[in-house]
Amino acid sequence: IEHDLDGGDVLRNTTRWGRTHQDYLLSSFMASASNFNTPDINDPSTWTISRTPNFRDQTNTILTNQTGMISHALTGSVAHTFSYGVELTREKIETRGMEAVGTVPVVNLYDPQHNADGFTTRRTGADGEGTTDTVAGYLFDTLEIGEHWLVTGGVRLDHYKADYKSSAACGGRRGPDCGGQPDGTVIANVDTDTSDTLFSWKLGALYKTTPWLNLYADYAVAAQPPGGNNLELSSSDSSADNPNFDPQKSRTSEVGAKWKLAGNRLLVTTALYRTEVTNLVEEDPVDGTYHQTGEKRVQGVEISAVGNITRNWNVSAGFTTMNASIESGDADAQDGSNALTYTPDRAFTSWTTYRLPFDLTIGGGARYTAGLKKGSDGAVGTPDHTDSYWVVDAMAAYPINDNLDVQLNVYNVFDKDYAASINKSGYRYNPGLPRAALLSLNLRY
Repeated sequence: IEHDLDGGDVLRNTTRWGRTHQDYLLSSFMASASNFNTPDINDPSTWTISRTPNFRDQTNTILTNQTGMISHALTGSVAHTFSYGVELTREKIETRGMEAVGTVPVVNLYDPQHNADGFTTRRTGADGEGTTDTVAGYLFDTLEIGEHWLVTGGVRLDHYKADYKSSAACGGRRGPDCGGQPDGTVIANVDTDTSDTLFSWKLGALYKTTPWLNLYADYAVAAQPPGGNNLELSSSDSSADNPNFDPQKSRTSEVGAKWKLAGNRLLVTTALYRTEVTNLVEEDPVDGTYHQTGEKRVQGVEISAVGNITRNWNVSAGFTTMNASIESGDADAQDGSNALTYTPDRAFTSWTTYRLPFDLTIGGGARYTAGLKKGSDGAVGTPDHTDSYWVVDAMAAYPINDNLDVQLNVYNVFDKDYAASINKSGYRYNPGLPRAALLSLNLRY
């Protein structure tokens, strides 16, 4: 709901409700030596590998309402644009414990079958339920000082209260201690809550050197409370979701420039940035206790260009470097370096379209992602990184009439094989999308 007031002020109220339910069974496999079976060592067609099923039954819901106001004021020669409001949010997570029933069939190593007949899942009786309620208020002010300066500053307060209860099957590699009961018995696991008030702020300045060149600088401070990432609190001494720990804090700084080229049709930006995250949980190597002494940092350069070179030629391109490292704490990468794992140090994306005289629009682009380093793990024989890759996409579109057009997108034109991501041990990876096509009709009215 939006209401325009006198003097250019605007009042907005937004309400959002969302629900996501995941209910799946993955009959995946782990390529460890213990899972291989070679009944005839000389006949690879007989080689099989055991499956390691994964399942999830989880529901996430969110209800949030935000009321915000944008107003204007003039104090002397300084013009103000205020943005302020309140936000109420309730987030909830519900999980149900699952286990496999029946025999999980092995899969032929060189002729795998996707079906997994012979077993299914059932609930174990274990469950988890977490609720986080947040009340927030914010105030930002953009000051226009003379013809050249824009200064933006603002603060935000978030008061949150999080509750979490769970039960789990005891014993095993990850279950709680059984306390004398048989392994697999469902017992109470976590029952805790936490509350706090987070203070975050931002300050930035922009200087208009010419009508086509602006320089700017920004600095912001934010925080992530325990359980803020997944709504699940933990009783583990090594988990940042343990309510006994303080929120993790981040500081982000950026300086850059923005150019308007080609008669103000093309915007080019370049920036230097740095983000530092502190209060990470680390283990003391002497006594084995855990403290919030860890720190990680990501810094680099971003360059982008968006707009039109000519009336019919549109471009969008971006390049970024990410020097991500652990500044304080144990190295996490398999190769022993302090590099932050699963984070490419370079990435590039580009896209361009051109409208031909007979209204046919053609386009294409390339994407590049550098390799990822794997985290340290006890896995034997898995690679410590993934390779970098290039992927090319293309499209064509044609307007049938003023209200209807047809468009063909082709992804990964050259059918490049690549690993989009890997898990911690390196036993599993997510393959990149193979060559695929999407034909669509777009209706406007």
